Amino acid sequence: ECKIESEEAAKEGVSKYKSEKDSNLCKGICLCIAYSSTIGGLTTITGTSTNLIFAEEFNMHYPKCRCINFGSWFILVFPMTVIIVVLSWVWLHVLYFGFNFSKTFEFRKGKSNR
Repeated sequence: ECKIESEEAAKEGVSKYKSEKDSNLCKGICLCIAYSSTIGGLTTITGTSTNLIFAEEFNMHYPKCRCINFGSWFILVFPMTVIIVVLSWVWLHVLYFGFNFSKTFEFRKGKSNR
């Protein structure tokens, strides 16, 4: 029954969002969640299986060097993570809100019509 109502609303052009800006905000936040989980998985050594595979392969090729642990991995990956976070924020901002960064950092309230 819910499916039928949403199909009818889609046919009539009715949106569940108040404006296009709200729709873009929802899409951007959904992508932020996906990107943050990927970036978080990169940051910790147990975050993804590829990190663990790399650490094991490194330890197999260099058995005397047991230098990959949580701390050294974090120190290695943290600068890359910061760069990726900034670039993904800029990408999502440009994609969904345009290239107007001055309006993003504007903190004053808009004038009301009263």
